[in-house]
Amino acid sequence: MNEAKTDIAEVLQTWRQGDYAMNVGGFLYAHNCDEESDTDDRYRPVEDIDTSNVVGLLVVSQTCDVVRTGGNVSVCALVNLPEADSKAIAKGLRPSILALEKQPEDSVFADLSKIMSVSKELLATWERREGFHTQAGQRRLALALERKFGRFAFPEEIVAALDPLKRRASSKHDKQSPPGELFRSLRQIRVRATPSWEAETVELTLFVITHSGDRKLVETDAIGKEFNELVKKMSMPDGYRWSEPAFEIRTATQFSAEDIFTSQALDFEYLSV
Repeated sequence: MNEAKTDIAEVLQTWRQGDYAMNVGGFLYAHNCDEESDTDDRYRPVEDIDTSNVVGLLVVSQTCDVVRTGGNVSVCALVNLPEADSKAIAKGLRPSILALEKQPEDSVFADLSKIMSVSKELLATWERREGFHTQAGQRRLALALERKFGRFAFPEEIVAALDPLKRRASSKHDKQSPPGELFRSLRQIRVRATPSWEAETVELTLFVITHSGDRKLVETDAIGKEFNELVKKMSMPDGYRWSEPAFEIRTATQFSAEDIFTSQALDFEYLSV
């Protein structure tokens, strides 16, 4: 290994998932040209997508892949967003947008929908900044990436059917009210399809996973009453029906691993840990 490669390897050891650099170039989109071509010039940057708000790039590759010699690194765009977008992000309404623990400015966020690859040789020339410095912050980044790229694709008709639950949770979660305390007492909501999502008739069960101890702000009976009313508002489309009972309420330790492995989490920003 020559001296230059040694220097690059040493620099890479300092980089971690969630680190970033500012003002290191724009973000590249590519698109297939309309005209027929047998050569690689049929791919070109997309001119009608505005990337003027891209102000930096953040590493999303796992740290073990970053520090390993060779290969490329995946990065996402850091974007400058107006205050109205910042409020929506804080409420969990923009799942592809993530706030850094150490933001260069209050208006700068990571856009997980804009990801590209860069060489490690290029990464090593950048001025590294730490984006996430605590284990909780690093876990939040990992969960955001998992949510973006690993979340289950529910059938469209089920997404529509469960909309009353999502709207109720979203509107009440941050309120200083009994419904707000109720939804803040929930850790996650999962859905199990029996016998499978591909069956001719699918039976659905909601797993309502609550916090325990002081983080559970309301009694189980109150949660049950809330979900009894919600189930009445969520009409099942053809081919689906609620199980009997339609939901089960427990803490994480009271659900079995089988329950978790045979169900999928609903996509709520604040019900994800």
